[in-house]
Amino acid sequence: MKSVFTVAYMGTFGEFMGLYQVGDEKRVRWGKSLFIEAISNIDPAQRYPMCEFLLDRECVLDTGTKDGTNPFHILFAQRAHDITQDVALCRRLIERGVPLGAPDAHGCIPLVHLISNQRYSDQELTPLYDLYLRRTTPVSTHS
Repeated sequence: MKSVFTVAYMGTFGEFMGLYQVGDEKRVRWGKSLFIEAISNIDPAQRYPMCEFLLDRECVLDTGTKDGTNPFHILFAQRAHDITQDVALCRRLIERGVPLGAPDAHGCIPLVHLISNQRYSDQELTPLYDLYLRRTTPVSTHS
């Protein structure tokens, strides 16, 4: 039997809803929240409704993974996007206090993943660039 974490990561929203139980939004498995698994789903048609559902229930967002990866790193690294839904999801994450410009343990900020995405033109990604640049301030590495 599949777990709700496995289905969030690679299943459909319908399968997810069939397994979800109240309280799952607060669970963490192997250092990852259910939200992190849902935002990691490669199918946008499944990813967005799962993420919205979990955010509506005040899910645990956590810091992401042990290497400092947060939801923005994961979302921006996805190959398939719906830019309008990405912007809406990003706004909700910002409202919940997820740091948009935070580097991971290797110093990589989420914007690097977005810029590296060769499937979309800069024009298509402009709404995300605009959101990112309006919400972040430069982080000084010098003392």
